[in-house]
Amino acid sequence: MAVLALVAITVAAVIVIPLLLFGIELILLGLVIAIGITGRTLLGRPWIVKAVPLASQAQDRELSWSVVGWRRSNRLIDEVLASLSAGLDPSPAEGSELTPVPVH
Repeated sequence: MAVLALVAITVAAVIVIPLLLFGIELILLGLVIAIGITGRTLLGRPWIVKAVPLASQAQDRELSWSVVGWRRSNRLIDEVLASLSAGLDPSPAEGSELTPVPVH
C-alpha cells in the first residue's frame, strides 16, 4: 500500500503538477490575447492587412493596408484575395488606406 501511495505521489509530482501549471499559462496567454483584440477593436486602432508574394514568385512587391474594424479587415482580405487570384492589381477598399511598406 505504501508503494502504491509513493507511485501516485511521484506521478502527481512529475506529470500532473507541470501539466496544471502549463494549462494555467495557456489560459493566461489566451486572456492576454483576448484583451489585446478587444482593446484594439474598442479603441479603433487599425489592423494591418498585408499581401506578401511567395518566395517562388519573381515579384518582390509587398502590399499593406490599414483597416479599422474586424469585419472590414476580413472583407479587405477577401477582396485582395479575389483581385490577386484574378491577376488584377488590388486596390484599397472603402474604409482602408494603402500604407507604405519598408523595403527589406
